[in-house]
Parts: sequence; structure tokens; C-alpha cells
Amino acid sequence: SVPMPTDRRSSTIVIMSYDQMKLREEELLEQRFQVYIFDQSHQLKEMKAKKTLTAQKLCKFANRYVSTS
Repeated sequence: SVPMPTDRRSSTIVIMSYDQMKLREEELLEQRFQVYIFDQSHQLKEMKAKKTLTAQKLCKFANRYVSTS
């Protein structure tokens, strides 16, 4: 797996699949990104699914989040 960026700036962008998001939940929570964009957000509709729960945790610490379909 590709390492998370260590030299972060306000313009740092990380793109990953929902599967990677689930696997790297702890890393993402530690990074505390300010904005999350969830594409294909219909994949997050099952409230008990791990990827939905992970996305919800990440959004708690974000300044903004966007979901698209």
C-alpha cells in the first residue's frame, strides 16, 4: 500500500477507494484532514456497514465534507 503523505500542505490531496478507507481508518483519523469528498456516496447508505461507519468517524473531525452520487 502507498504511504500517506508526510509533508502536508493546505493543498494536499489523497485519493483512495472505500476499501482503502476502511483499511486505513486509524491513519486517516490521525491525519485529521480538513475536507473529505465522498464520490459515489450511494455506497455509504447502509448505516451498519464498515465503510459508512468509517466515513462518519472521519466527518466528525473535518471542517467540511461533500458527498456526490
